[in-house]
Amino acid sequence: MTHNEAQIPQRFFRWVVTHPKKIVFMGMLLLIVMGSFLPQIQKDTRSDAFLADDNPALVYRDKIKTLFGLSDPMVVAVVSDNSIFTVQALNAVYELTEIISDIKNIDPDGITSLATENNISGTQDGMEVSAFMDEKLESVEQVNLIQKALRGFPLYQGSLLANDESATLIVAELLDETQAEQTYADLVAAMKAYDLPKGLSVHVAGEGAIAGYLGTYIDSDAKKLNPLAGLIITIIMLVAFLRFGVTLAGNIIIAASVLMTLAIMAISGVPFYVITNGLPVILIGIAVADSIHIYSEYFERRGLHPDEPMKASIVVSLVEMWRPITLTTFTTVAGFLGLSIAAYMPPFQAFGYFTAIGVSIAWIYSLVFLPALMCLLKTEVHPRLAGKIRSGDHDTFAKLMVLLGACTNKFSKSIVVAALVVAVVGAISASNLKVDEDRITSFHPSEPLYKADRIINEHFDGTNYL
Repeated sequence: MTHNEAQIPQRFFRWVVTHPKKIVFMGMLLLIVMGSFLPQIQKDTRSDAFLADDNPALVYRDKIKTLFGLSDPMVVAVVSDNSIFTVQALNAVYELTEIISDIKNIDPDGITSLATENNISGTQDGMEVSAFMDEKLESVEQVNLIQKALRGFPLYQGSLLANDESATLIVAELLDETQAEQTYADLVAAMKAYDLPKGLSVHVAGEGAIAGYLGTYIDSDAKKLNPLAGLIITIIMLVAFLRFGVTLAGNIIIAASVLMTLAIMAISGVPFYVITNGLPVILIGIAVADSIHIYSEYFERRGLHPDEPMKASIVVSLVEMWRPITLTTFTTVAGFLGLSIAAYMPPFQAFGYFTAIGVSIAWIYSLVFLPALMCLLKTEVHPRLAGKIRSGDHDTFAKLMVLLGACTNKFSKSIVVAALVVAVVGAISASNLKVDEDRITSFHPSEPLYKADRIINEHFDGTNYL
């Protein structure tokens, strides 16, 4: 690097530390303004989202759905401890059908149940079409007639009526599949509010329910994972530097990276896919790395030159660190952009592209906002850490790294051979990897939706209902 080239970053960082209040104010204002767009972000938990809009399979499937009026339904199973053919059980099916038809976003003309379907039977004059149930039942004789009719109608056996006659389905199609999450919540609430007769249970599943509950699952995971990741990073920085100002600055950089990235998604109209749930956690880990490198260099500088003006120490530290930080940022961005370019599925394209944007935002804030904030916080190195820096004494972790380095140097050939063996074993194992496309396995076995899907598949031919 020539002298003039070295002077450019130095002049820039001097300008930054000369106007810290303006830069911090503008940085926080930009963060707040961008954060206001977050409520606009939409979730897309459909399995269709993993196919491009012009994919032939999706195009023709949509044509068929439009032609036949099909949609991914909510499936409600009414299960009896014994037989579904009782007055109380069938009347419950009738009442539940009416309740479901009144739920917002449920197509009242797209409900299939024993209370909506017709029996077709042959007569001397031709065919007779009559409803299985056009009103609530009052006698066992009426129940027996329905049972006899269904036993003579193979089309409904295994699909609408369980083969062992212990359960029946109520299939409800959605008006707007993008509202599946709220519809699923409304449906579950309505089922819980209904006073079921003794010996009956209700279970909600189906492809529409899976898509709906997946949105709730994403929110639940995000509420746990993101704060936990932030807490872990905060603890690590606090233990490493023993200064609260460091953790505050690091968390602001994280917030800028994550919130502004999601805000850009909202502004761009890109939905929050299932895979996007991992984006904030990844950005939390990457975004804080630059802050740690800068503070490490800064505290070492302050430990060795305690009488140096603080702003001068900040400038020198940034001049030393901007190049490696920039190079690592560019390589990380290139990796995620490569994922975006190489991927066929829209969620992976968006994941790679917006993660690259988030990493870039962290880089900009680390080199511009962070030094300005450091000037305002005036965080000094902890005396204990400063003493170790001046004496050249290593902490426990550094000693472990020195020991590891010595072992690596001594047994270099053996380590390389062992690494190759592990790589070969890994490649062989990876070739046996099986792809599981069953989306219900995304949920924990203890979840009501998971249990409902298993119960329905035990009694019927499946929850994918045509």
